[in-house]
Amino acid sequence: MLRGSAARRVGGLRANHVSARRNGYGIPTEHVKVSVSGDMDLRGTLGLSKEVPVGFQEIRVQFDIDAPQATAEQMKALREKTEQYCVVMRTLLHPPKINTEWPSS
Repeated sequence: MLRGSAARRVGGLRANHVSARRNGYGIPTEHVKVSVSGDMDLRGTLGLSKEVPVGFQEIRVQFDIDAPQATAEQMKALREKTEQYCVVMRTLLHPPKINTEWPSS
């Protein structure tokens, strides 16, 4: 894997999808942030090496949940629901069917 400036890192994708007023679970939350980052070897993506796959070799999804008043049981339930309904995580775990169309020559 390439390191440093040649390594590609994707990050900063955030979703504040649970808030104190809208989470529906009665758990007071200050914020929920989802960050996604990944690693890819650009030699594959740029076509410089046929031995290196095109695309990401690793993707990490990190959740930052601030719920200072929540019990351990509430945090467990919130974690389960957050992972269950996180659009980014669910899409990565269960990619949608992709259709491509090319104009006929």
